[in-house]
Amino acid sequence: MSDRERIDLEPPDHLCERCGRSKPRLVFDQLSMLLLCEQCLEGVQRLQAWSLLREDETA
Repeated sequence: MSDRERIDLEPPDHLCERCGRSKPRLVFDQLSMLLLCEQCLEGVQRLQAWSLLREDETA
């Protein structure tokens, strides 16, 4: 079995902590403190931006 075939068969070491999908590229988000795939990272950042806007409006 070649290295390329082995990579395709073996799952990544970690799963996205939000959606649970096994993605090859995960990013640790400092604000949410989660290991996320790019799609979930974008969603979390959008939610964080909205929450910061709401906090600013209430102050």
